[in-house]
Amino acid sequence: LAWTEPNSIHAVVTDPPYRESVERARRRELARIARRHPDIPPETLDAIAHALVNGILHAPTERLRALGGDSALARELAALFREGE
Repeated sequence: LAWTEPNSIHAVVTDPPYRESVERARRRELARIARRHPDIPPETLDAIAHALVNGILHAPTERLRALGGDSALARELAALFREGE
């Protein structure tokens, strides 16, 4: 495993806070939907939410990777996903 510069685009799109923030939002929405629709099996809800998140994030993640190692852009993107700031 190669070392990744912490402020690189690669670090932002593959590591926290980007993915962690999205995962927290996904879990919150899953809990809300599960309460409103207890008839839908949790495994089904999780599979749907996981597929949606991956589908939504795939193209932007690939575009960010294609940008290379722009540290200033990486810092700005990371700031977008910090909660409470």
